[in-house]
Formats: sequence, structure tokens, C-alpha cells
Amino acid sequence: MTKLTAVTASLLVASVGAAFADDHVEVRYGNVYVNIYVPGTIEDEGVGPAIYGSTGLIAGILAGAIKRPPAAEAINVTLMITSGVAEETRDGSDEPVEANQVVASVLRPPGHPLADQVVTIDASADSIAAQFCDLILDTDCENTEVLNDFGVAVPREDALASDDSGAEVTGRLPNVNFGSPGSVSDSSYFLIPPAKVDGTLADDVPLPEQFDDSLFNRVTIQEAINNRVDAGAAGDANQSEITLDEPEAEPPVLGDPKHWFVVHCTAFSATDAAVAKAVARIRAEGRKNKAYSWLDSTGKELKAVSDLKDPRELATRTESTPYCPSIAGQAKPRYINLEVHYACSDQSNAAPTSAQYRAIPQFYKRAAAEYGPMHVTSHRHVDRGIKGAHSDPAPRTFSFDRLKSEFIAAGISVENVFFLSSAQQALPAWTEHKHFFPPDRNVALHKGPDDCR
Repeated sequence: MTKLTAVTASLLVASVGAAFADDHVEVRYGNVYVNIYVPGTIEDEGVGPAIYGSTGLIAGILAGAIKRPPAAEAINVTLMITSGVAEETRDGSDEPVEANQVVASVLRPPGHPLADQVVTIDASADSIAAQFCDLILDTDCENTEVLNDFGVAVPREDALASDDSGAEVTGRLPNVNFGSPGSVSDSSYFLIPPAKVDGTLADDVPLPEQFDDSLFNRVTIQEAINNRVDAGAAGDANQSEITLDEPEAEPPVLGDPKHWFVVHCTAFSATDAAVAKAVARIRAEGRKNKAYSWLDSTGKELKAVSDLKDPRELATRTESTPYCPSIAGQAKPRYINLEVHYACSDQSNAAPTSAQYRAIPQFYKRAAAEYGPMHVTSHRHVDRGIKGAHSDPAPRTFSFDRLKSEFIAAGISVENVFFLSSAQQALPAWTEHKHFFPPDRNVALHKGPDDCR
């Protein structure tokens, strides 16, 4: 493959000024794997650039991983990032947490000696990359110029494998992946190391398999990131125009439920004890971007939000202003979101436990006590068609048919509501498919533009 043009010095620049919904970004290089997870929303303007900017967290992790000796200890962590505060203040103090302040909870996978412990980095967003690299990677990641020598390849959407994994056309997982972990989409990109390694890099950095030019687009890192969120400023402009009183895009028919019960999975590997600690801290500090209620492996509910009607509790991109500026305000009060904690990636063999399958209908009952009957669907179905959207729960890891049987066993009627089937969940979820709000109950995979814009 022809060597790609050099990446510009302004790496990973993105305009992220408005609140955006929960995010997953997988960053990997060599034996370093970091799953950056933002549960809920981030509203502080300085936090977005500190994660996605030219010297931000993603660029820093990549640079730090490239600089690490090949024999260094393997790293596998989830970094849960929260920012800002709501009405409450930390530790009972009268002093509010300063703007641009973040807490990053570092969670390790089951089996690790520190699996049940949560390492927290409480700092300004601007310093989060340096502190994370020093503490976890044991290296300096502040100088990201090393990335300038790398090219970038993004898989073309029409070349992706039909099962959404993309593995057949890539031969390996991407270095950076926005959206559902363990998958490959047009929001994934691959670093192409320089053909000749200079003194900055280890001499034995392996070159990747050759890429077929017909399957990939050549872009800069900056372009790759801007494809993820290219409407931060537009989101700000539309924020004030959107209210919860706007007319609905599709008024429900007589007797048709207005609300949708949306099943998610956390898509990272961590023990129940560690997740419980991280979620408890989010809640105790009154963070604005709290996750919705989560079910741990025993089916226990980890409450991260006490009011199911709180419109700030975003969990889909349809509800987020930067992604769906035209309909976010209408969507916010329509979706009741529940996270099921398991590593539901296309590359994982993890699956929900029987206790979790049984617990989901019980949470539904609690929500239905306020909203009445609801349609039951997935994050994948709600956000289908949005660029870089999540596609959880991964179809091969979660059975909506089994979930339906659990609803019936729990005495919940499924006769007059839409209940997503396993076959419908397995259908592709690509950007070329038209996005629908409310979701298309035929799951017909219409081609068309993203109506979020």
C-alpha cells in the first residue's frame, strides 16, 4: 500500500462544546488497551478537547503506548470519566467543584490482582492525560508529535463485513475505535507506522498487514476525529432552541405507548465490586453525567439516578444535542435506559447472567409504574444510522427472545407493545441506514440520510 501522507501536527482536534451522550472509545497499541467510557453526558466545554484534543487523552495514550518498551507490562483498563457537578457539592463542602474538573476511575478486568480496587484521578481535564500516563502507563505521554509520522486508514462502510465486526477486511482490530467496543465501523481507524522506524520508536515495532486500498479511505487523524463529532458548535446553537415541549415527530396512535424501554450493556470488563464503587462515587458527588441504573452480574441494581424523569440522564445519541440537534429535545423524555453490566463486545465471549435476564423485567416494572406500558428495544435499534453510534448489546451476546420470555414469566404483558426480536437486533446498524425517531418498528433498514442533522 502506498505510504499515507503524514498526519498533521494538530492531532485529534474536535469541536466538542455541547453535552454529548455516553461514549466509548477504544485505544490500543501493542500490549496497551484502554477503554475510555463516559457514562451519561459531559457539558463542560474544556473537557471535550482534553479528551479528543491535540494533546488530549486519546492522543496521549497512543503516544505513551508507542514509547513504551515492547517488554513492558501489558495494560488492560477501563477509564470511566465524569465531569462537573449538579446541585450537590463534594464532601459536604460549600465550595463547588471548579469547572473543567474531572474524575477518572480506573477499573481493571476480573482476574487482575487489583480487580476490586478503583484508582481515581481527580484533576483538571487538561492534566488528565499526563496523570493517567504517569500512573498507569508509567511513561510520558505529553509529547504527541510521535504520531505525526503515522498514517491513518479508515475502513469504507461498503467494505465492512456483514456481521458488523469488520474483521474479515481488516485482519486486526483498530488502534482507535469510536462506538461499540470490539467492533469495526467507519468510526474506527488504524495507525500505519512509518515504513522506516526512527530513533523515537523501538526497532522491533511490527508493521501491520498490508491494507487493500479498495477497502480503506486515507485520512488524517484530525479528519478521523472530526467525523465523530462534527457539530459541536452547531449543537451549542441548537441547544437553546430545543425544549421538552416541542411537537413530537410521530404522535403515537391511540393506545400506543409513548415511551421506549432501552436495554444497553456497559461493554467493558470489570468486577461488580469495582463498578459499584465507581458508580457510588458518581452518585455521591452529584456528577451531571451519571449513568442510568445498572444491573451487576447478580442482578442487583446499582442506582446512579434517583429520578427516572430527569432529562439530563442521556444514554443514547438520539437524545444528545450534538448528534441529533433537531430531535434530541423530543427524544429525552421518551427513552428509559437500563445498563446491563457485562463485556458485550463482538470480540468477547461474555454474556448476561440468568440473574440479569430476570432482573431486567423487574426494573421495567419500576419504570412502568410511572410511565405505563413501554416498547422494549436496544441501544442499537434506537441509534441505528447515526455515525459512530453504539450497537449494543452485541447481537451474539444477548437474546431479546429470551428476554421476552422472562417478561412473560414475570407477568408483564407484551401483547400491545413492540418488543424487539433477536433477529431484528442482529440486523446491521450502519451509517448508510436511515435513522428513525421514534425507532422504526419494522426495522426495515431503509437507506437514507441521517435525520439527526
